Amino acid sequence: MDTSRAVSLRTTAEGAEQGMTTQTDRPDFNPGDALRAMERHQPILWLDRTGQVRTTTPGFSALWGKDATFEVSGPAPWAQLAGGEPQNRQGVLRTPDGRRHAALGQYLPIRDADQRVTGIALTVTPRAPAARPGEFAAMIDLAPAAMALLDADFRLVHCNGALAKLLGRDRAELMGRALEDLVAEGEPELPPADCARLQQRSISLLQIERRLRRGPGETRNTWAQIHLSHVETGGAEDQARFVAQFQDVSEQREVQHIKSNFVATVSHELRTPLTSIKGALGMIGGTMADVDPSRTERLLSIAVKNCDRLTLLVNDILDMEKISSGQSRFHLAEAPIWTLLEQAEVTNQPFGREHGVAFALSEAPREAWVRVDVERFQQVMSNLMSNAAKFSPDGSTVMLSCGVSEGHVTISVTDCGPGIAPEFREKIFMPFSQADDSSTRAKGGTGLGLNITRQIVERMGGEIGFENHDAGGCTFWVRLPEIAPTTRAEREIERIGDGTRRPMVLHVEHDRDFAEVLRMAFDRRAVVTHAVTMAEAAWYARQNPFDLVLIDWDGIQTGGTNLLNVIEAMQPGVPIYGLSTRDAAVDPRVRRNLIKSRVRLEQMVDAFAARPNADQAVRVA
Repeated sequence: MDTSRAVSLRTTAEGAEQGMTTQTDRPDFNPGDALRAMERHQPILWLDRTGQVRTTTPGFSALWGKDATFEVSGPAPWAQLAGGEPQNRQGVLRTPDGRRHAALGQYLPIRDADQRVTGIALTVTPRAPAARPGEFAAMIDLAPAAMALLDADFRLVHCNGALAKLLGRDRAELMGRALEDLVAEGEPELPPADCARLQQRSISLLQIERRLRRGPGETRNTWAQIHLSHVETGGAEDQARFVAQFQDVSEQREVQHIKSNFVATVSHELRTPLTSIKGALGMIGGTMADVDPSRTERLLSIAVKNCDRLTLLVNDILDMEKISSGQSRFHLAEAPIWTLLEQAEVTNQPFGREHGVAFALSEAPREAWVRVDVERFQQVMSNLMSNAAKFSPDGSTVMLSCGVSEGHVTISVTDCGPGIAPEFREKIFMPFSQADDSSTRAKGGTGLGLNITRQIVERMGGEIGFENHDAGGCTFWVRLPEIAPTTRAEREIERIGDGTRRPMVLHVEHDRDFAEVLRMAFDRRAVVTHAVTMAEAAWYARQNPFDLVLIDWDGIQTGGTNLLNVIEAMQPGVPIYGLSTRDAAVDPRVRRNLIKSRVRLEQMVDAFAARPNADQAVRVA
């Protein structure tokens, strides 16, 4: 390339701040031709290296007049330009008719073939008419964003109500304060070099992010993105002022903080059990198993326990994502609240014992019914009860209670723990959040449980909240709409033509499709009452006489003993049959365990419908 014919131009205006460079290495490029083309169309002042005007382009004279001048506000940029850096400066354009216009001067160093600065091209761009101080103050008062007008030393001369509200202060006390005074203690000071560049007009915008100093009694951290720019407010002194806009980014910062904590928590919760599993299995694979078999059993139990921890973690993450995206299906069904709470008490007792805590269900209305997804409701109760157990002292009791008021059923879980700290109350149901990272991590958990719980409750038409107690402890409550207290069995009871009652069948089954198939198989020969849980089935057994009980032992095992006790007490002698997908050992009170894949429903129905009280065998295919 012929360097004598090459030109390097650095852009001004927006390009000056971005450092963009335009180059041409065309062999037929003639700088003189390019400059003459610019002279015809561009309003440019040609300056020497000291800033003295040598000539003006025809475009400049045509637009502003031959004798128009541009006066720089603030320090002159000649030193920076001599070093080859483009510069922007605010200034005043004086036209031959005596008028003064606020304008932006864009200085472009001109270099020779050896890259030496030989001159300066100054492009003058007029700015919109400046507002006077009073007018500008009126404008920012109407602005919804938090804004302030600053003097040349960055002191507040005016601010709007939005800024005062953001800071939790009175507008009057903010007047005259330096911008630095609005920044919280411990935060970095405003960058002096950038502030100086803004004052000198070498940059048009300064953007920083800081935590703000709020008024007395304000505990919430407020993070703001501060945009500083200069504005000409007019007036006799032509005084330069600055405008500051404050954008509240506290929520974004909090979400980022929570996500960071979540990554750290999940990393810990994943790595710790994986390390335990790997270590335990590694020791089993070594010589330790041959030396001490009892220790092998202990190591296997550690590995299994940590596998369970990983499963719970993954399930929580998947649950949160599925529920949030609306992909999780909810099967709403009517159920008595008392049986649901009984099941929750029984199901969670082992977890309570593991943490040295007992669960107790106080008196609750037995006739109150709700419409819920039974499995999801139990997930809600498990989350609330496990949290209560983890944060309650050893030997304490977590109370479950229920009340009905104004068409709503309110379930409460009350613990004996330290309660919810004030700074955590606003974000307790946010995802990935934990009240105290260190203590919560020590007790286990990812900070997802309460967020999942809230989403489940809301999907079922309810609401959730909590109350701290002055004497210590905390109560989490779930409020659901109450429905009419009628049972499906009662609604489904029909009588045969001669007035006799049709046989009644209680079917306990978690798979709704199979339950529907079995109901249709019995057709009109029997009334089938379907219960999703053992606790629900126990309630039905107390309310209605049944001629046959069918229990799914695959999907519903918790509470089975209690159900059999209720049936034995309320309806002694009623035949009880198990249904499962495999051979399994069940309670001896279950007369027979039928394999679903082998049972011919027609034969079973015929046998039961013909002689519902007979202790007869059922042929299987």
